Amino acid sequence: MLLLLPQWGGAEELRFSYGVESFLWEEFDDNGNLLLDETGFRHVFALRGENRFDSQWLGDFDAHVVFGTVAYDGQDQSGNPVSTNTEYSGYGLEVGFNYFPSEVPTGDAAGAGVRLALGMDVWDRNLLGAGGYNEHYMATYGRVAGVYVTPAVWQMEFGAKLPVAASESVDLSAYGFVDEINLNPKGQPSLYANFSYNINERFLVGLTYDGYAFAKSDEDIVYNLDGNYYAIHQPKSSMQTLTLSVSLSL
Repeated sequence: MLLLLPQWGGAEELRFSYGVESFLWEEFDDNGNLLLDETGFRHVFALRGENRFDSQWLGDFDAHVVFGTVAYDGQDQSGNPVSTNTEYSGYGLEVGFNYFPSEVPTGDAAGAGVRLALGMDVWDRNLLGAGGYNEHYMATYGRVAGVYVTPAVWQMEFGAKLPVAASESVDLSAYGFVDEINLNPKGQPSLYANFSYNINERFLVGLTYDGYAFAKSDEDIVYNLDGNYYAIHQPKSSMQTLTLSVSLSL
């Protein structure tokens, strides 16, 4: 994807945005019972560009950073309730290609099309307090969506997101484990949607629903300093976000 970025060196449209994101992370046992949830608000700063390739194709890219502290409501290994906080920080990059069968709409003209995109997210999940630990995630994904656009006024996008590959590493060395735990959550499809409205030529407001869905990972066998081994997995998990943002045209 990085090889595609030079094409936007002279982007026809470039926007900087700040958003407040309502965040939800959930994990479930094999019977579908909730093990834990994390809720709260995170901050999102993003840079987005668009460039028209020809009369029917419009390219776009989005680069963002996200961070914030959310409330953790879960349990320990013995099933005792635990309430604490979790710190999140991360970044992402997405490159999209929009196809309009007639032509790329401009101004007050409306047009419908299809958007295909590839992206990557990287984030750290740091559970605070006694018994806390850090998880590092990386996920690559694809999107497919229908879009309906009136560039001078508003645009809508609705589609599906599918993680292509995901990895998770967990450092439990503080608790006597010899090696880092490496897991691969199994990506599942999820829905996403975006609506944006132009306040004027420079400012735009947007509302975006997005997230991830993962099935239970395979187990990783890890040893502690006493030579005992444990089979560890990442439970079925989901992330849901709803972001309200304001963008400034540069």
